[in-house]
Amino acid sequence: MTINPSNILMSKLAKYTPIPDHGFPTIHLASPGQLIEDLNSSTLQEWINVDTPKVIARVFDYDSGDPTRMNPIITTQIKKIVDDISAVYNAREGNCTVYPPSPVNGYPLNLCPNAFLIHTISPEVREIILNHKVWSSAHTTFKARPLVERTLPSLLFNLVGLTANNTEGLCKTVQEIWNDPETKRQMALILHDNDPLFQDKNNLHLLQYYLETFLDSVEIELLGYKSPGGVATPRFNVLSDSPTTSVYAWTTLCQFIAGLPYMTSRYGVGTASRLFRCTLCHSVSHPRGLCDFPNVPHWNSPAAKNKLGSRNKGKG
Repeated sequence: MTINPSNILMSKLAKYTPIPDHGFPTIHLASPGQLIEDLNSSTLQEWINVDTPKVIARVFDYDSGDPTRMNPIITTQIKKIVDDISAVYNAREGNCTVYPPSPVNGYPLNLCPNAFLIHTISPEVREIILNHKVWSSAHTTFKARPLVERTLPSLLFNLVGLTANNTEGLCKTVQEIWNDPETKRQMALILHDNDPLFQDKNNLHLLQYYLETFLDSVEIELLGYKSPGGVATPRFNVLSDSPTTSVYAWTTLCQFIAGLPYMTSRYGVGTASRLFRCTLCHSVSHPRGLCDFPNVPHWNSPAAKNKLGSRNKGKG
């Protein structure tokens, strides 16, 4: 039996789901600002101005249809989880504060975002909450994230229209398309024009290095998706490590490669499609029926609904 070291201290918090041996499933964001882009501007400014250690709690299975009723309940439940953590790790009674979200001015209440702010905690408790990532209890589950994301998403887009069932073969096909000399030149031009780092002539070698790393790190994830009637309709997530730290350069690059025709001799023609949005974990990589979280050992809540199939991953 293998034991995750972080779960030793978690033994006193046994009612919360422990970290699996291979970690929790990844929750992909559509953009680095997704957590805060739907927040009321005054709320966001107040959260930024909070000068105590803070963390965002992104609540699973959040019902935005009735935030007036649900937000006070969820706020209390999140505070109970954080107070439990503080009591175990600090050997003292917790005193954290939780702020509920509010939607952008003029937006209806049912578009309320699912991000709650946890603050007035010690730096140690903040790190514990972030390192454990997902806190699943019988009543409320949330994913802990920093207020500002420092890394760009690895999920680029979703491909439809292909008949492949071999992710490794499709991965090589995508790499070949991106390695086309003209396509590669356009990608380098996008990075050069939109990332100040690559506009320095002394950093041209870095541009080539990061672009090659971007191409080499491509991964394809197969979604066992089924269309109405139960007909298997495979879809594929395309992932890769960002070659830039510039949000604008990353967005422009994603738009360019998503617009390419993915013509193959074996699998047909693929085109980029909108990303899914799981209503359970809120990842943009799959529909709710394909969410992996309910399969995590000792998972508390929420439960799965309409399980559609399985996923496989291939790396190039």
